[in-house]
Amino acid sequence: MTKEELAKFYAQEKVAELENLIEEAFIEGYNQGELSNKTNVVVDGFTFVDFNLPSGTLWSCAPQYFDYGWHLKLATYEEAKKYNIPTKKQWLELLDNCLVDGLHIIGPNGEKVGYPIADNSPSNRYTTYTLGEKCKKGRNKFWLCSEPDEKHYAEVIVFDEGVTEFDKHFIGCKLPYFVVKQKG
Repeated sequence: MTKEELAKFYAQEKVAELENLIEEAFIEGYNQGELSNKTNVVVDGFTFVDFNLPSGTLWSCAPQYFDYGWHLKLATYEEAKKYNIPTKKQWLELLDNCLVDGLHIIGPNGEKVGYPIADNSPSNRYTTYTLGEKCKKGRNKFWLCSEPDEKHYAEVIVFDEGVTEFDKHFIGCKLPYFVVKQKG
């Protein structure tokens, strides 16, 4: 091997090492949500997070309140719909572009949103859901913007630690919700 070939070989090795280090640093920053280009916007009392999604949709954390622990604010479908709740398509975009890690949604730009889980049991006096919701313990259902059917059921996402599925729920019940906004 000539000096030139040897130098080229070592240069390629170093480039590969640097690429691996950059990739590892990006993944670590992605998982920790600690990149420096944070861009949050506050509108009408909601803090919106820019996950840098292709559609430009901004997401707020599910509204919460503190009363002997954090609880999700609840609303009927009609009440929640006034706040511009996400569609199923927007949820799918979020899930396709973000990492769901435990109780956090982490965007590709490092932005992070956390959410509490429902602890719905007769022994928990500070339950997130009313017992009338008949929600399985630890199963958060969030309203989706959809057209209610003839039985007054609207779409929801069942979104919890390790669970993501779509379902329908009676619009008169109170459930938590996320709020979205288009950039600009």
